[in-house]
Amino acid sequence: MRITNHRWAWLTLFVVALASFASGGDGRWKLASDGSCYLDRNDEGPDQCSPSPGRWKLGGDHSCYWDDDDSGPNQCEPLLPLQ
Repeated sequence: MRITNHRWAWLTLFVVALASFASGGDGRWKLASDGSCYLDRNDEGPDQCSPSPGRWKLGGDHSCYWDDDDSGPNQCEPLLPLQ
């Protein structure tokens, strides 16, 4: 009976350790200067590699503005010459 209790204790400890390791915890994904993403475990803040809502739109006067409530491709990239 005692050996069985020790096995359950070790199994429980292993599962808890595995769960805490898998959850990640600290850190965030950051955008590198070359456009790639990397995990910085020593940093905090929002994920820089996840797409954020909104897009750049082209106004009636050919200026660009950010619309948080819209989705789709950016209308200002690449910038098109005025016609």
